[in-house]
Amino acid sequence: MSEFSQQVGVVLDALTEGIEVAGENADMDLEVTRAGNVITLEFEDRSQMVINSHEAAGEVWVASKRGGFHFRPADGQWIDTRSGKELLALLTEEIGFHAGQPIDLSAIRF
Repeated sequence: MSEFSQQVGVVLDALTEGIEVAGENADMDLEVTRAGNVITLEFEDRSQMVINSHEAAGEVWVASKRGGFHFRPADGQWIDTRSGKELLALLTEEIGFHAGQPIDLSAIRF
């Protein structure tokens, strides 16, 4: 297993558990499922977000209604290659947008 695979496995584990708990805490209608390296978030309106790893690119990808985002590790964080936003900050915005209510992902640690 590559170093990237190990690193991204930790990230996806933390996101799967952390988003599920945060959604429950926010009393949000959010279903979190994981199959391998793909996390699918399904919202009350049946819209979805997908978070997955892309080993060849060395990135974590996020797809939502508002677009696709590619994150690379940098100085202990995952940073979007276009906007420069940190992964958890962007997920907080995107999940809140999809759900129509805020979510607190600050407890998630990689």
